[in-house]
Amino acid sequence: MLKKIICIICCAAIAAAFTACSTSREHAENTPSESTTTQAPVTSAVETEAPVTSASEAQASSGSSDVSVFETEASDDGIEITGYKGGGGVVTIPEEIDGKKVTAIGDAAFFKCSDISEIIIPDTVIQIKGGAFLGCTGLENITIPDSVKEIYIGAFQGCSLIEKINIPENVRTIGQGAFLCCEKLKSIEVDPLNIFYRSEDGVLFSNTHNGLHTYPAGKSDDSYAVPEGIESIGNDAFYECASLNEIILPDSITSIAESAFYGCSGLVKINVPQGVDCIKQQTFSNCTSLAAIELPEGVYYLEYAAFAGCSSLVDVSIPDTVNSIDETAFVECEKLNAVYKGVTYTYSDLGALYDAL
Repeated sequence: MLKKIICIICCAAIAAAFTACSTSREHAENTPSESTTTQAPVTSAVETEAPVTSASEAQASSGSSDVSVFETEASDDGIEITGYKGGGGVVTIPEEIDGKKVTAIGDAAFFKCSDISEIIIPDTVIQIKGGAFLGCTGLENITIPDSVKEIYIGAFQGCSLIEKINIPENVRTIGQGAFLCCEKLKSIEVDPLNIFYRSEDGVLFSNTHNGLHTYPAGKSDDSYAVPEGIESIGNDAFYECASLNEIILPDSITSIAESAFYGCSGLVKINVPQGVDCIKQQTFSNCTSLAAIELPEGVYYLEYAAFAGCSSLVDVSIPDTVNSIDETAFVECEKLNAVYKGVTYTYSDLGALYDAL
């Protein structure tokens, strides 16, 4: 029952995109979709408590491993690790338990196992599910084996000591926020033979969506130009990338997803390309150094908390094409001077701005 409660809490927490990395947002999700929105989580917990397998000792490929420290659930597809009750240090997940292959690491299986420094995953594992290693703040090293095909939403969220992640050839799905709040992550490298993802200068791109998936939060560059030809910026793509002062988006960008630049506290300058037609939920929330932004003609809607918490924001040029602004779009933007159809609206005048739409 405790595991079910944790899974529900984790799912709910990914929807609350306001939580800072320092407090480790907690979430898990059963679907690895890259298009999941942060405002509509899908609870993955089942109604009945998952059975815990009583396993005897087995041999892992890298040496002996006491499998009694793992909570498991068996299915026709193999064994899923659903929990861990062992010690810290180096943890080896066995290839087999009770004669069945370990094929999945389940939702929140190692939730807040902060004493673990390294996890060895066998090459039988196919899925790393939602929040599998959520909040493993002591985890420094992890190798994803070639067998893995799916990395679910928030799988490594809050693993704040990991500096590099290698994505193997067969990974075909990486959920949103898989590496969220990995504050020291400097590089995500992808096997050149992987047809679904690629890496350029340590930045993760999706070939399927021709989009930027994740910019590592630990990179120290103060400026970044998204490559020409990229069409989309994914959910949480630049989440709390505090070192960036400037982000240059190419004209090819037509979609910027929810929370794309959330918490980029050092961001001073960014352009919004002409092809973008909506500023989505929390896209620029808590960009506390951003003082000015010009929205292009064609933008029609500013969604929930689009600029919330942008405490330095003064000059906002809103095009005539905008016909709807959520009332939370400029929450805590107290210096605001928004220009719409030639009229300037201050923070205290926002009600009049909404009426003018």
